[in-house]
Amino acid sequence: MVYVASEREQVNSTQNETPHGPADSGAETRSASRPPLRRSVVRVVFIALLLYAAYLTIMYRAQDSLIFVVQRVPEARATLPPPAGFERVMIEGNDGLRHESWFFAAPGSGVDRPAPVVVFFHGNADMIDWLADRARDYAGLGCSTLLVEYPGYRANRGKPSEQSTVEEGVRAVDLIRARPGVDPNRIVLHGMSLGTGVAAQVAARISTNEQTGPAALILDSPFTSVASFAARYIVPPSIVKHPFHTDRVLSALSCPILILHGTHDTIIPIQHGRALSNLNPQTTFVEINAGHLDLDRVPGAYWGPIREFLGKSGVIGGAD
Repeated sequence: MVYVASEREQVNSTQNETPHGPADSGAETRSASRPPLRRSVVRVVFIALLLYAAYLTIMYRAQDSLIFVVQRVPEARATLPPPAGFERVMIEGNDGLRHESWFFAAPGSGVDRPAPVVVFFHGNADMIDWLADRARDYAGLGCSTLLVEYPGYRANRGKPSEQSTVEEGVRAVDLIRARPGVDPNRIVLHGMSLGTGVAAQVAARISTNEQTGPAALILDSPFTSVASFAARYIVPPSIVKHPFHTDRVLSALSCPILILHGTHDTIIPIQHGRALSNLNPQTTFVEINAGHLDLDRVPGAYWGPIREFLGKSGVIGGAD
């Protein structure tokens, strides 16, 4: 016999099942929504990491051109003689290349009257062609000047880097020390902006003993290190290929140090100069009411302290 449920029994059966239906459906909906949300968050984080990795790759490859803004001259101009009073000096590199620098002799200097010499390292987007006035101003203090040009700059072959610029500086000092008319015991290193990193590292290299170290070091708008600017570009310092850690070598130098820094410097804030001035007790720190590139345009505020510093350091006669 086939049993057929009555209409009332079918209704009761349906009513008994409905209380569990909506609850089960809501739980299934919530559990189903969680995995997609987590997947979306993971996907966003993953994409962000990929983009940041791509950014780091770009910054790593671009940093050479950011740190060294190379200035070049046409080949025809490169073959012309230096300005009047300057002498072309060729510095042999470890790579077999010969790099051009310029030498300006102090008036009256010679074999019988050797003069102190300033080895000058220029800044980032600069070159020796634009520094003739610096050499002439130093001549007014009785100093000869060697304007060092970096590998890859002007018409020099090669590629600039921390290693190549510092090695170039060391060779420049060795060359100028042996030059007739130069007092090898009165060699001053002067760095400007990026050149402060080069000058400080060269000073550390040649300071293995008191006889070879510089007589004085001048840092014009210095930075603690290039690596310290990494945070400005949201990159870790570890990827900086040319860190130029002036803050790691200054304390070990035995020579007098002069730091000049503009109070309105927006490229290398004055806090860098202040921090460096506390690393070595032989440091004289001068703040100038100027920016980054106009320190020497403030009458008396730039060359006055340099003259006094060189006088106290025994490089030149006492300040007038």
